[in-house]
This record gives sequence, structure tokens and C-alpha cells, in this order.
Amino acid sequence: MIPDELSLMMNTLYLKLHQYKRHLSTTSNSQTPNSTMAKTKELSKDTRNKIVDLHQAGKTESAIGKQLGVKKSTVGAIIRKWKTLQDH
Repeated sequence: MIPDELSLMMNTLYLKLHQYKRHLSTTSNSQTPNSTMAKTKELSKDTRNKIVDLHQAGKTESAIGKQLGVKKSTVGAIIRKWKTLQDH
């Protein structure tokens, strides 16, 4: 292989790797081995209160999530935390 071709291949690989790393840093749920999950932004107190209010009004976690644009699992976590704080 000619050194110029090798250099071009190395530069191309470097750029692809850099693009992939940048993609991973913007993907909150990347499932690559040995990676850590990207930290998500905390919900506002207002949104958490709305979740609890809607839950108390009898809405399902799924319906609350759809209404507020929040994942069902996040809604469930907020409700569980609220319930444990109510027990104390």
C-alpha cells in the first residue's frame, strides 16, 4: 500500500470514529458495551407536581406520560418516589 493511501485511510477512519463518538454523546440511551448512560435533565417541580396530581385524579401512568410528553417509566418513578415520601 502506498503511504499516501494509508494516510488517507487513517484520516478517514479517524473522522468516522470522531463522528461516531459525537453521535454517542448526543444519544441519551446508547447501549454500547462499557458505556455509561448519559445523564438526563431533571424534571421541573411543576411537571412532577402535575404527574402526582394526574395520578391522584386516577389517570394511568401511560396517559400521564402521553399528556405531558414524559416517558411512562419516568412517570412511574416519580409516583413511586412520591408514595414513599408520603409514607414518612
